[in-house]
Amino acid sequence: MLRAVQTLTTWGFSRTLLWVLDRNENAQRFYRQRGWRHVAGSFREHIIEGATVAEV
Repeated sequence: MLRAVQTLTTWGFSRTLLWVLDRNENAQRFYRQRGWRHVAGSFREHIIEGATVAEV
């Protein structure tokens, strides 16, 4: 993960956005422990094969 962020920085990116499934608390905890944070109001939904998939 750190290597990916470092690479993006060298490519000139100053911000990175990461989406995870809203019910995947393990993934959310994993990224929080590594310094990622939730941006208030960030939420999106997709319909995949008839199922609604929510991301934060």
